[in-house]
Amino acid sequence: MNRSVGKLRAGGLKVQEGGAAVVSLFPAGSPGLGPTVCGPLARQQLNLSLLAHLGGAEDRGHASIFCTSREDGPQSYALLSTLHQGAAAFRLLAGTCIISLFPHDRRPDLMGAFCLSLSRAGVMLRGLASSPAAIAAVISLRAKQKAIAALFEDFEFRAYRSPEEFAVVLHPPEAAVREVVASYQEKAPRIYTLVQQDDLDLWEVAVSSRAALREVGDWLRRLGEDGGRLPFLVAVPQPPDRLRLVFCLSDEGSRTLLRLGGGREAGLNPRRRGPVAAFFTHGPHFGDRYGIAQVLAAALEEAGAPLLALSCAVSSLSVVVPQSLAAAARRALQGAFGAPHGD
Repeated sequence: MNRSVGKLRAGGLKVQEGGAAVVSLFPAGSPGLGPTVCGPLARQQLNLSLLAHLGGAEDRGHASIFCTSREDGPQSYALLSTLHQGAAAFRLLAGTCIISLFPHDRRPDLMGAFCLSLSRAGVMLRGLASSPAAIAAVISLRAKQKAIAALFEDFEFRAYRSPEEFAVVLHPPEAAVREVVASYQEKAPRIYTLVQQDDLDLWEVAVSSRAALREVGDWLRRLGEDGGRLPFLVAVPQPPDRLRLVFCLSDEGSRTLLRLGGGREAGLNPRRRGPVAAFFTHGPHFGDRYGIAQVLAAALEEAGAPLLALSCAVSSLSVVVPQSLAAAARRALQGAFGAPHGD
């Protein structure tokens, strides 16, 4: 098939329907992600299909959005609300879906085009997570069809040429879906590999409207066209109507960002922190079994390595920690997930 004029080529598209999402916001000084969110969910064997988390700072607490099944959403919301009894804010988003584009090869222009497609379709972005291979957006289930149509206007996919062809593969037989879900729990979850990237900058920007999201998409596309790479990207809701967007860049990427104006020409004022280290891993059943995020959060907490940002998407975990604690974090992750020490 000839490449369509003006379209970007992508390997695939994935949609996970029939879900719910819970947004959490903890005040400054609160305990970390493990004891507040992941631990209670794991103890109740509640599985997460996506998790995006931003660590707290001196002037603010930590925030997260996680996705689970339609049935488990209200239970998760009630569990956390009851446990924390007003000490944190929670919001249940019923009727959500996750739409993922892959592979993006860490190219900001592809991520930007993904955001621009959703923005032009009038889709409200509830949250954003990423892995080394995919970018995943949390949107309303009602917006699914127009989101898919918009993505097919901007991207070319090898396996399907139209939204109609994609719809055929979107709904596999129910029995096949059940077979994918893991039916056992390993004593220690295993991972295929553990990749570390050092000396990155962590950037954060607040987005307050669809118009601003459109500007971010355009800004990311220009950053990618200049040859940059974006190793890490997440976004979580922040009341009343904002998104906190956090991403990592190399020193060269940060210089490119500043040369492009740092987003200030679009009304954005990103904050920069660093240096930080990022770890990327994936393993069997990461998308099918509960407790994976808690294993990671507990290991880092025990090692004394603050979790600055976390993304759990598709079958991957991506985590950002201070560079000064990268060695301790790596040892903790190797111990928790059984990664080869020479990896």
